[in-house]
Amino acid sequence: MNGRDIQDEAFIWYSFGPGLIIMIVAFYIQSQQTVKVSYGCGIVQNYKLNINSKNKFERVIIKFEDSSYYRHLRFEDHLLREESGDYVCFEFYDKFKNSSLKESVVLKWIEPTEMQNIKRINQIK
Repeated sequence: MNGRDIQDEAFIWYSFGPGLIIMIVAFYIQSQQTVKVSYGCGIVQNYKLNINSKNKFERVIIKFEDSSYYRHLRFEDHLLREESGDYVCFEFYDKFKNSSLKESVVLKWIEPTEMQNIKRINQIK
């Protein structure tokens, strides 16, 4: 090997350095993000069982209040099912507000009166 070959090989290895540093910093920043809890109310439309190769899970379809859209939220087994047509309020992880999430997840059901208190507290902030 002559000096030119060694320089070319060193250049190749050093060119990976900045990219590798950027990737490490990006992974660190993403791991430091906290997941924000959201609150919402709407009318339960129905439940849908999803089965894939790894597991099976349920989604609840809710029409959010003040919206013409339906949202499919992952529904955990430990939660009690609400009846179709019922007006419900709930705490959930919203995939649109948390870019690290693949889907939205219902955490717990909330009484509508408690939801009014949460809205009032958020207005004060």
